[in-house]
Amino acid sequence: ENYKILVLEYCEGGNLWEYLVRRGGKSKSLKEAEAVGIIKQ
Repeated sequence: ENYKILVLEYCEGGNLWEYLVRRGGKSKSLKEAEAVGIIKQ
């Protein structure tokens, strides 16, 4: 749940994909972010 808040905060000033990859939870984070509608391409 916390990562959602961090992602939303980071979204305003940077690259969301790069941020998620750097967090080291690429697959899980991307899937979860897509699931909650954070990532829209």
